Amino acid sequence: MKNKVLMAGLSVILIIALSPASVFAREKNEIQSYEEIIAQIDAYVRSLPETSDGISEIPRQELSECIADEFGDPVPAASFLYTETVELATVLVSYDGLSSSDIATIIYQGYLARSDASGRSYADAYRHSTWNFRSTKALSSSKTRIYTINYEWANQLLSTWQNYYDERYEYYYNKYYSSLALGTVTVSTIVSLAQADADDYICEYKSELQTSCRSSCSTFCSTFDCANIMDWWNNKVGRDYGTNYSSYTAEEMFEAACDNGELILDESDASSHRYYIWNSTNWWYTGS
Repeated sequence: MKNKVLMAGLSVILIIALSPASVFAREKNEIQSYEEIIAQIDAYVRSLPETSDGISEIPRQELSECIADEFGDPVPAASFLYTETVELATVLVSYDGLSSSDIATIIYQGYLARSDASGRSYADAYRHSTWNFRSTKALSSSKTRIYTINYEWANQLLSTWQNYYDERYEYYYNKYYSSLALGTVTVSTIVSLAQADADDYICEYKSELQTSCRSSCSTFCSTFDCANIMDWWNNKVGRDYGTNYSSYTAEEMFEAACDNGELILDESDASSHRYYIWNSTNWWYTGS
């Protein structure tokens, strides 16, 4: 009888210990704070050997030429081409292997989507879904996915890139102060050096943070907000329509997706989709 009671007690303990609430509680107690995770990632990336040699691997001049060809000359001033988020996204996608020509095409399709979305109801949902729809038809779903995933990462990492750039700019400015005074080194050289370092840093930083996010829903939720969740969801809907209903216009695609209840139209509805997005097959991360 005592053995039966003991076994029953152990069974109850085991059931409680393996329950989702218990696992979550243990995870909360065992994992580091988000600030500690970020600090560790920063320290690790800073410890890596420098590889830029003062030259960024991001082909900015080539990209500018491809964008000019895509848009025509002059490039429309109202485009979102010149935002810092787009520029950082191009850094991340170049690291992920997209060519300058591919990037220019996706940026242009994004410009068209933004222009069409202006003044509409549910403008953000329209812009993201039709951007991915257009780019998928113009290029491919896989390449569009890489860019538009990185666009959301760029939104979250912009201040991190900027802070490291500022730090490296100050370092090079102090290092070459005398040469700057003599005119043997220019400010543009300092900018290029700092930019190259910041580009390398942010690509490695994103890779490490992505790994942490994939292994922990808590880290993922601390990194990305409901706006990111909404955009990634609507991006995927747009790519699916571009693949399966390529004969549709952007307007027809949006109307069909709305009628079918496939889009997140309001950011307040995105929170319930967090776990689904995190657990999805690369809707939000690049690489294998």
